[in-house]
Amino acid sequence: MVMANLFDQNKKVIKAIAPGLISRIEALSEYADGLRCFPSRTGSPTCKAKNRDGRWVTLHSTMNPEKEGDLVFKKIESAGDGIVVLLGVGLGYPLLGLLARHDLRKRTMIIVESDLGLFKKGLESCDWSVLSDANDVHLLVEEPVEAVLKTITQIRMKRGFQDLILIPHASSVRRDPEFFTPLLHELDLLKHSPFKPRPKVPSLAHGPLTVLILDADYFLIPECVKALKTLGHRVVEVPTHQEGLIERILGCVAREKPDFLLSINHLGFDEEGRMTELLESLGLPFAVWYVDSPTFIVLNGRDNVSPHGALFLWERSYLDAMKAYGFQKIFFLPLATDPSVFRPIRPDTIPAHFRGTISFVGNSMVEAVSDWFARFPNNQITETITRLAVPRQIENHGQSMEQILRSIALEHGHEVRFEDPVHHLYLQAALVWKATLEYRRDLLERLEPFQIRVFGDKGWHRLLNGGVRILPPVNYHRDLPFIFNGTDVNINATSFQMVSAVNQRVFDTAACGAFLVTDHQPDMDELFDRTRETVCYDDPAEAKEQVAYYLKHPRVRCEIAQRARDRVLGEHTYVHRLTKMIAVMKHEFGSF
Repeated sequence: MVMANLFDQNKKVIKAIAPGLISRIEALSEYADGLRCFPSRTGSPTCKAKNRDGRWVTLHSTMNPEKEGDLVFKKIESAGDGIVVLLGVGLGYPLLGLLARHDLRKRTMIIVESDLGLFKKGLESCDWSVLSDANDVHLLVEEPVEAVLKTITQIRMKRGFQDLILIPHASSVRRDPEFFTPLLHELDLLKHSPFKPRPKVPSLAHGPLTVLILDADYFLIPECVKALKTLGHRVVEVPTHQEGLIERILGCVAREKPDFLLSINHLGFDEEGRMTELLESLGLPFAVWYVDSPTFIVLNGRDNVSPHGALFLWERSYLDAMKAYGFQKIFFLPLATDPSVFRPIRPDTIPAHFRGTISFVGNSMVEAVSDWFARFPNNQITETITRLAVPRQIENHGQSMEQILRSIALEHGHEVRFEDPVHHLYLQAALVWKATLEYRRDLLERLEPFQIRVFGDKGWHRLLNGGVRILPPVNYHRDLPFIFNGTDVNINATSFQMVSAVNQRVFDTAACGAFLVTDHQPDMDELFDRTRETVCYDDPAEAKEQVAYYLKHPRVRCEIAQRARDRVLGEHTYVHRLTKMIAVMKHEFGSF
């Protein structure tokens, strides 16, 4: 067959399998002097190609290159069932020789070639028509290693995570080790890992566990890791900010055999549900601990609903919303503290700039308000709703913004109907942050006569006048213990995304043995003895009265603070919270 006609025929075959690949081949300029094709002893074409060092590597036999298919077949025959991955094919002989056998044409095959020019030369030199009879062939040509790994993972997910049968073409690997060596290393970690469903009674039901944590560099991750290790469990962390998360999860599961996966706020998951699909395929249970509003995070994340997952919510008011999303295993799990970080500190060791009479540490919400209001179309109706909803939220901390918007629609007839339903959630978020902003501004302005110090973002300069001393943001783990210990009266103002929950500040301040004046939250009555261990206000005016009183009564402050510390150490550390989570996971998935 004339070479031009052969190439055209092969292009039609490839186009039916990978149309995008053909467009790349046609856009390719002629191969330079790095490839030499010549007849073998049998007359079939063979070739030499330069490696990156400029040395020539013979890619196929100069005697009978077509015999390569027989060698590959023997390897597959001895390996048994699985997805065949050919790593390098040169002019195509390893693949074409396999497909000449009718019994192999039904197998899933993945062909990985690092050189598009070489692949094109193969189409010009050999007859690839047998490829049209194959059922499930995938061509990955001159793609980055991470992209190849991702595609192979996606193919495996759709085919029940069959074994990988790796067939490296030795000459191709020798010619391009920079590409094939790291790829082979990653695939080799997975090839003996069938990822079949777990047995009926996994190790989750007994003894110490191995917990895989998706590390999104969030403040709660170190606390969870430390608590799990304190409890005697083994922790494996997988960073979420690097490329190839799915592939690294697979490798980790293969090597470490975790009992369940833990994520904070669903970080590391995707809205399309690919991570959830992966965990279901592996039969690996997962726990998600929400410490921020799940409705603002999940949004369109219904694809992440799974019987393999358990949600732990720090705020009770979201339980019904998550049930409406379809989640079945939902549990209340409050925030806590790490007493190894938040602990009493000797006054003479506290830096001077952290010592003061009254302090508040927190965000102004200026940037959050601007960001969330920009996410949906604003008009006269949204402005009217904002004027009505914000003061109502401030007056009714126990109501969710969704409830407030419903009441405004019933009472005033004001209701926004966005084309995109997600915009309604954006509106709720914007109003929550706006109400938090106004609430905190009012509180801090009332406390100005006490020379309150505010540690936080630059937005405070726009909200407060010169009577309040505004200091830069501080590091959570390094600086907050000094501030809490060095302040006579610490102030807390809970965000309105928490209808009943107690925020981090309450537990951390108590662990330091420091005194706190905080707004009252319903969960406070369950977590503390409100009359002996906490001082709570119902509105900013009452907060001002309490600050004035307790500044004059240091002994009473110390007694309350010590009782709160005793309570926290006995019931509200991360060790307590992770103990409960482990118990729940064992109960729910111990015989999964």
